[in-house]
Amino acid sequence: MLGTRRAAVTLGAWPVLLGWCRPQRPLTYLRNRPHVRKRTPRKKEYIRFSVFALSSCHETEVHLDMLYRTHSLPEPSCRQLTKEYGILGRRLNRFLQGVIRNHREPVD
Repeated sequence: MLGTRRAAVTLGAWPVLLGWCRPQRPLTYLRNRPHVRKRTPRKKEYIRFSVFALSSCHETEVHLDMLYRTHSLPEPSCRQLTKEYGILGRRLNRFLQGVIRNHREPVD
């Protein structure tokens, strides 16, 4: 905090001229705009972020296996965590398949 304050004092008005210190819009500004609708998530976004979550789950399983092989994680806790991540991966996969099969886009 002190470093940024010192930099602001030494730079003078340059950050303001360059647009670094633009004031933020208040939250009430966004709420008081009746013509702006809240956007609902679309099928592609559900699929995209579900794939991110599923791949992260698989990556964590690989990391757990690596920790077990290097003897950095004891066997009982590794087995428990691998089992829980396996259940999570199956649930994420089931959710992803359901979105692909059954998701209907909202009517605009």
